[in-house]
Amino acid sequence: MPRLAHYYLFLHRLVLAIFGYFFIFLFITNIDPAAIANFIFPDSYLPLALLILGANFFFFSFLWQSKFHGLASAFWLQTYLFLILQKVALTPWLLFLLALPWVGIMIFRYNTSIFANPK
Repeated sequence: MPRLAHYYLFLHRLVLAIFGYFFIFLFITNIDPAAIANFIFPDSYLPLALLILGANFFFFSFLWQSKFHGLASAFWLQTYLFLILQKVALTPWLLFLLALPWVGIMIFRYNTSIFANPK
């Protein structure tokens, strides 16, 4: 478990995540959703999705103290949000299949980091 002092090294990512969430708030309050709903892909809300992906990346990389884990978490959450926007029926089995690669990546990366840096 990381000590609290290590979070100071990643504090800039938390600041970027807060700015990202603030820009998402401004984006939602000032832009009509119908104007961006079909940007490149139908019902994708791509500009908003990219803002959410970036803000979540910085937040999760601060939380996990790892860019790789932050990116994996942000992509998993973005995939989940994309499937909701596409109106895909999210059954428990589909959610399990979506979570399985993420959990596998997290466990694999954690185990390899332990073996690479034994204490």
